[in-house]
Amino acid sequence: MDYLSAQLEDLLAGKRENVDRDLIERFVAGYDVHIAIEEPLFELGESI
Repeated sequence: MDYLSAQLEDLLAGKRENVDRDLIERFVAGYDVHIAIEEPLFELGESI
């Protein structure tokens, strides 16, 4: 199970008051890697 999603669902349901900072930091780091890969592919697609 995706721990970040579970914590966000609990937050929205009022079962939590916060989300683990480590999970947020790992999500942001993963997103940075994703964007670094996706942006050049997006630009390549526009040039075709």
